Amino acid sequence: MRVRSLFLLLFLSVIIVFSNFISPVEGADKLVSTYGEARLSQDLNKLNFLLSLGISTWEKTGIVINNMKEGYVERIITNHPFYGTAIFINHPDNTQARYMGLSRLTGDFVKLYEAISVEFVGSPITITFDKDEFFVEQNQPIGYSGASGFFTIPSAYIQLIDLESSQTLNPINYIDMELDDLGYQIFFKRIRINTEEYPFAQGAVYPFTGDKPMVDMLIENASSKSEFKFALEKLKVKVDGVEVLSLNMNGIPLAMEDKASRIFGEKTNRQTFWYRLTTPWTTKPIVKNEIRKIKAFNDKIKVEVEATDVFGTVQTAEFWLKRR
Repeated sequence: MRVRSLFLLLFLSVIIVFSNFISPVEGADKLVSTYGEARLSQDLNKLNFLLSLGISTWEKTGIVINNMKEGYVERIITNHPFYGTAIFINHPDNTQARYMGLSRLTGDFVKLYEAISVEFVGSPITITFDKDEFFVEQNQPIGYSGASGFFTIPSAYIQLIDLESSQTLNPINYIDMELDDLGYQIFFKRIRINTEEYPFAQGAVYPFTGDKPMVDMLIENASSKSEFKFALEKLKVKVDGVEVLSLNMNGIPLAMEDKASRIFGEKTNRQTFWYRLTTPWTTKPIVKNEIRKIKAFNDKIKVEVEATDVFGTVQTAEFWLKRR
């Protein structure tokens, strides 16, 4: 009992330490992108994870971005091909918040930003600071929303990193903000068995060949009230009642950034997400994978898919695979 109590106390302490991040945008309650989505790399050769959260600034440039938690500036970046104009701030809990895609800086950063802009017009530059050199308070304005670097829609783009483990964290789990889901729903749109693609229908039977086919499913998290489509927060797959695959977008190592093809299949793009239901990989965000242990499927199997979105909506799909 004492061990359980101590574990619970430590667990709650970790949650408290990592949870006191305020929203970077006052009054914001909508998203433009979710953590863990897939994006083509800038050279179009790889499928990358989007390891940041896009918080709506109503698609306006010049909305004030506030510091989410007290800390020290680690670096300032301008004209970077990916980060655009960005500020990295380290916190006492050993996390780092990256504010990316800014249009410009503000407050204590203005003179520094203007000096950089005049001397290095259009050139990428990074300025690093010693620990404890440049302190910023919580809720202190640091910049303005924009569309710089990789980021094309004016918004607040936030990346949160656990510096000790070099793992990115899902900001939605740590930032204190209430989301307006605008009626978002989860739709199971299509299914692909090896190279054959079909419209999805609940309870349908789909043919397959081979011992263990590649099965991908197009799952859409969308709303008629928003132009944006989001990736899922969680995904679980059962085969004949046994859970064989589980994905959880709560943390992805920085080293896995260019490995999104391990969970997303062909034809995936910025708002179309094909999930690999039979991926052989075991790296995060995959938290459980028994698929790779199955040598061959039975002649007919029942597959159940449970999808959860960032708003907590859960939707299930059920279908059969039958060997030809």
